[in-house]
Amino acid sequence: MERNQSADAALWRLLFQIVDRLRESALDQQRPHEIELAMNLTLRQQQLLRNICILTEARPEGVSLKELAASLSLTSGAASAMVEMFVRRELLERRQDEEDRRAVRSRLSESGRRLIRELEQRFSHMTGRFLARHPAEENAHLIELLDQFNCELQTN
Repeated sequence: MERNQSADAALWRLLFQIVDRLRESALDQQRPHEIELAMNLTLRQQQLLRNICILTEARPEGVSLKELAASLSLTSGAASAMVEMFVRRELLERRQDEEDRRAVRSRLSESGRRLIRELEQRFSHMTGRFLARHPAEENAHLIELLDQFNCELQTN
């Protein structure tokens, strides 16, 4: 079966447009200092925040620098510099490990958790409005296709 290259391009362009609109909408809802922060984040810095959110779901006490660096394929030094920047901006906090006083764990600060919560609520509201206008079967199919695409991207 020959690939339809125009469908390929249409899909990735549409995905980029959706992500851009989600970000723009989220920025519309943020306070000026949060807009400035979001606009100045590199892709790696965004990934670091996302990974801390994911990793601390299982470890609320925080993640070690080594775990965080490994999750991003960064050196510990590069991860440490990014963590320090987020600590200064009061989105992350560092704490000594309870079991190993030499180790330090990072996690979202209260301000960071509030920002993430607000963004998640905004995204849920926008996607919920869209999904409510379509039958459950179509929604399930859309989510299944996007999940398959995401899984395929992770293995490539």
